[in-house]
Amino acid sequence: MPIWSLGTRSALAAGAEALAHDGASAIAELENEREVRRTTVRSLTEKTLRMRLSLEQAHRRIVDLNQGMISARAIDAEQKAQRRLNRSIGRTASLNEAEALLARIRERSDPFEEASILDEIDAGLSQEAIRGKLEEAGHGPSTKVRAQDVLERLKSTH
Repeated sequence: MPIWSLGTRSALAAGAEALAHDGASAIAELENEREVRRTTVRSLTEKTLRMRLSLEQAHRRIVDLNQGMISARAIDAEQKAQRRLNRSIGRTASLNEAEALLARIRERSDPFEEASILDEIDAGLSQEAIRGKLEEAGHGPSTKVRAQDVLERLKSTH
């Protein structure tokens, strides 16, 4: 049992309510700090996971870009060959198809930009501030330990 609880229980037993309240306030502060630290660890764990996923996405994108570069070189080589062929036979259909393919590839959306936009939307939808105001006004379940909660708990176990 923590030293704070023992001292606060002793103050309660001796009828020193003001001193017991001070001890209960210190306990509540420690418990709230512990919860903040736990929340921070959970948040950092989630951020680490998101970072890992982002890195994996970036790696996949680099692989895709390398493959796209190989394809682009192949398309470029095909276009050069087609131009030489077109000079020989006067046809431009394949060249037009290759240009259309390149235009379609360039018009694709950027998945990292889309993910960033979605992250911003999610952050804007957070209801933590409103939940805290409701809690402070006595509406809804409490997520923080108060000195009064500690006093009542200590009185009930005394």
